[in-house]
Amino acid sequence: MATSVSCACGNARLRFHSPAPAFTGECCCEDCRQACEWAETMGCKAKVSHSDPTLLAYYQNDVCVEAGRERLRAFRLREGGESVRIVATCCYSPMCTDHPAYLKRVVLTFPQLSVVGPPPATPPDMLMVKQEWPTSFTPLASTGRDPFKGRAFNTHSDALFLATFVFRVLSRGRTGGVGSTVQGLVESLGGVHTLGLPKGQGLVGPTKGQTLTPPPPAGAGLTPIRVAGVAVLALGVILRARALKTR
Repeated sequence: MATSVSCACGNARLRFHSPAPAFTGECCCEDCRQACEWAETMGCKAKVSHSDPTLLAYYQNDVCVEAGRERLRAFRLREGGESVRIVATCCYSPMCTDHPAYLKRVVLTFPQLSVVGPPPATPPDMLMVKQEWPTSFTPLASTGRDPFKGRAFNTHSDALFLATFVFRVLSRGRTGGVGSTVQGLVESLGGVHTLGLPKGQGLVGPTKGQTLTPPPPAGAGLTPIRVAGVAVLALGVILRARALKTR
């Protein structure tokens, strides 16, 4: 059994060779929000919510294109942006996303903006980047997410968040298998197009044109050195746990 991710109009479809996500979460970060808003400005039928964080589902990095390869394009939000986002240009549904922090083992999807079948059955148990939730949006406390029933993290650079995220990537993800990888898919699409969007700027609704989140503190973010360091720590934890199981 596998998982299909289709665009809203049905002309493009990916197939992940796993029946369920490796893990799920919700994200308050400005880039997830802006990517979804950009898709909406381009004609994506799904509307961005200013009352709920973005639902994310991460699948193992084992994917193939079942339909509409000619309609797929890869984008990044701005110069220097690390996320590479594959979009179906027929209706601008976000199909999947890659990031260096995924260590080539998982691929991000947006179940609310594309057609995922079967839909993720596991409720999100991680709330990410609370600090970037705009004050003009519905307060998280009013949506039942503060306090959050699960793990909640304020920033991308939170050490506990990095350890938790990388541990999940290493322990639940994998690279390749039956199909190809998202990196191979991006390469086959002929490169990545840069959109040049201002960081943190709203693109739709009453917050259009506004800078919704403050600039991050110096040194924040998922730098390669920080990700590599946490990856080593998480790998050590996994190996230690496996060693204990064999005793």
